Amino acid sequence: MTRSGAVIDRASPSDVAMLAMGAGASLSQRAGAVLMLEHGAEFDVAAATMLLADRIRSVPRLRRRLVPVPFGGGRPVWVDDAGFDLRLHVRQLTCPSPGDERALLEVAAAVLTGPMPPSRWTAVFVTGLNDGGTALIVVLDHVLADGIGGLALLAALVDQPRHDAPADFPRPRPSWRSLAADAFAERLRALGRARSFGREAKTALAAAGGLRPEPVARCSLLRPTGPRRTFAVVRTNLAAVRAAAHRHGSTVNDALLTAVTGALRRLLERRGEHLDALSVSVPVSARRTATSAELGNRFGVLIAGLPVTGAPEQRMVKIAALLAAQEAGRRGISRRPVRADVPAAGRPRALPLVPAPPAPHPHPGQQRAWP
Repeated sequence: MTRSGAVIDRASPSDVAMLAMGAGASLSQRAGAVLMLEHGAEFDVAAATMLLADRIRSVPRLRRRLVPVPFGGGRPVWVDDAGFDLRLHVRQLTCPSPGDERALLEVAAAVLTGPMPPSRWTAVFVTGLNDGGTALIVVLDHVLADGIGGLALLAALVDQPRHDAPADFPRPRPSWRSLAADAFAERLRALGRARSFGREAKTALAAAGGLRPEPVARCSLLRPTGPRRTFAVVRTNLAAVRAAAHRHGSTVNDALLTAVTGALRRLLERRGEHLDALSVSVPVSARRTATSAELGNRFGVLIAGLPVTGAPEQRMVKIAALLAAQEAGRRGISRRPVRADVPAAGRPRALPLVPAPPAPHPHPGQQRAWP
């Protein structure tokens, strides 16, 4: 915080990377979830909206907008949005007939690809479901939070009791002088880490495939994606998946990658194409926990050619070994299994939305849903 009371909430390097990845794409990097709420006509959307508004006030980033800074001021900063209007972010829709899961997912796809308010998130209550329930669709720009931060944000909105909101909203914007001083101090800290820069750069380069990465095998998946999205749900027994993965010295994440790459192989075979491996990018969390006050992005990426032929168990063991080998030597980053907790009774059930990435080549391991 500066002497004037202004807060310098600066975008991280990973946040800037997310901005660059979304620039010029048919759809910016977004993530979302569908929460299944209470059943019955007694559910009051207006009362739920007021409760949501209370909890939003306790998450500072949700009432801020990302703005560029003058030359010399460093990376973009999040500032309090003096014109924040909850009606731009939270609204209600009626699910089209027949109001089943398929219809709800079509609504979710439309929300995910629709306009985004200045604070880069939106929440939509969906009524008219055929089981009498209500759904809450939450969508945010990935620059707002990564997977672990997204989980913390969801918890703040639907699970945790409301905390006291800051009373001094909106806070003044930081001055150019304070931004420049903060950016200069950050550069000095970076110089202090100069000795480790070469080692870290070498590690990051190796994780991305080196100076001359192996060429990606050509296939019909290598094409730009458009703005339209569609979703489907695949259900399985998490305990059984975890047990099978652990039996072979692997994680749930390894099992997921085995399933995804196997499904892509079958898709390509139906098209008359045959590959031995797929180039996959896997996001790697740089933190174990987060709170709703610590959003943004902190992650790295491992890129590996994963096998798509052979028995699933054998492929899973190979995938686990490949990723573990690439991860070795990466400091400060841990490969964590996908979070897929079974919901406790009375808690909302969440269906993560996994939109197809706008990258020019397939990265089936890249998850932009909240794991």
